[in-house]
Amino acid sequence: FAHLYCVKTASLVAPSGTSGFTGSNIEGQVSFQTAAAPGGTLDGSALTIVATPFLASQDTSFGNQTYVAGGQMRKLGSYSLSASSAEGIEVSNLTIKTSADVASGLKAQNLRVKVGSTEWNYNVPTLAASTAYTFTSPGVPTLIAAGSSVTFDVYADILSGSTAGTYTSPTSITGAVGVGQTTRSNQTLA
Repeated sequence: FAHLYCVKTASLVAPSGTSGFTGSNIEGQVSFQTAAAPGGTLDGSALTIVATPFLASQDTSFGNQTYVAGGQMRKLGSYSLSASSAEGIEVSNLTIKTSADVASGLKAQNLRVKVGSTEWNYNVPTLAASTAYTFTSPGVPTLIAAGSSVTFDVYADILSGSTAGTYTSPTSITGAVGVGQTTRSNQTLA
């Protein structure tokens, strides 16, 4: 039976062309006995640091939409938020911005954000053009598991004074805030 050791004191020295480090004092993981490290370099695992773990994109299944005056709970946008494979993210708020079309030809009210059947807290009674609105998760933040994505849908009621027609991207996502599921570090949408 082989005895496993871990490095107790080490200095991170990257020898030319390797990812190893040097150490001088090791400790048994089972016996906790210390010993001098064998001479040379002890190679460890390579680590990857994720620079942009929190991303958003327009859901590709949602294209240009035709809106009719008087339509209730019509989808104005669909966005996929994703976490890197390194860590899940608990999303607590989301900022949606209306386009210049909103309030001119496309008049809407009761803007809402939903994740599945869960409606986020904030209902905008009347929409203004080119205005950002921030929604918060109800109770527990929405979890985006590591390496996964979650779809956030934006809905509104189309007012009877709207001009019927096709509108391209009446909303956009301009921000989201959450924390890393493990590290608890702040995560801001990249």
